[in-house]
Amino acid sequence: MKTYAKLTSSVLAAVMLAAAPLTVAYAAEDNAPGTVRVIVRNDVFSAQNGADWDGILIDEIVSLDSNDSVTSVMKGVFEARKMEYTFSDSYKYFQSVNGLDEYENNGSGGWMITLNDWFTAQGTDAYTVQNGKLKDGDELCMQYSCSWGADISSMWSDSTTTLSSLEVSGAQLAPEFSADKKEYTLNIDLDTAEIQLTPTAYNKNFQVKIYKNEYTPESYGSELIKSRSFEVKDGDSVYIGVANPNWETMNSMPYEETVYKFAVSSVKPVKFDVNGDGAFDINDATAIQFHLAKLDTLSENGLIAADANEDGDVDINDVTYLQMLLAKLL
Repeated sequence: MKTYAKLTSSVLAAVMLAAAPLTVAYAAEDNAPGTVRVIVRNDVFSAQNGADWDGILIDEIVSLDSNDSVTSVMKGVFEARKMEYTFSDSYKYFQSVNGLDEYENNGSGGWMITLNDWFTAQGTDAYTVQNGKLKDGDELCMQYSCSWGADISSMWSDSTTTLSSLEVSGAQLAPEFSADKKEYTLNIDLDTAEIQLTPTAYNKNFQVKIYKNEYTPESYGSELIKSRSFEVKDGDSVYIGVANPNWETMNSMPYEETVYKFAVSSVKPVKFDVNGDGAFDINDATAIQFHLAKLDTLSENGLIAADANEDGDVDINDVTYLQMLLAKLL
């Protein structure tokens, strides 16, 4: 059966190539090639300021047919919900969705679409199951913009190729992520671990891709995915590339790619290591004090380590407990 879920597509005319969850069933071919998530949202033009609607309109999971494209998937979602839309056959983008039209807010408004958190460089017909640019597990997100995309992280005249953030699960990142720092350690508790990395580009006109052990952006492992889960072991390396010159983008100004490298290390966690530096010392008690004074924020692992007396709360008693341990009074 064919099902539809949340998609975010964004495209602007000529210049820009570019709710409650609902499931709707359709007849689909046997052995359909997976599913995609479909999101349609408007976060920048409020109903209070005149938009027909705002917030998340659609969030669904859609099963793919072998002949599907981004265009056909999106049209299917709208038609299943009996929503009105207009589509430019000339430029292959959606001009209006459920009463919200391009240019409605001002002369620089319109719809744009991300494929796995990347603003597509071509019209929606260019991304198909048959050419491999639309595949199982992808996320399509259609978004309204009031300023040619700049308000939703699509910046044509910005050559910044760093990440804005990185979410890590299954490992402890050291040091904390900073856009300008390029080398890190992923500390795992056992010899092997299943980790998940979710990077977000500062400028989503540039693609972001994740590699294990070899950075080969022209070939192996170069699928465009929003998040990647995989097994790592002590001694492995992980790479995150942003804006390699081999990858598609709508930006034409000169830019240089950014590559982040992560060394995987199997280390046993140090008890009471609140600040995550691999040691237990007076700095860990200080880290709790800074956290309590709202001068800094502890990481998830730091909060666990900070409950030194194991009473379920992080407070000044934990600072005192650590100080007494360091003074060998306990």
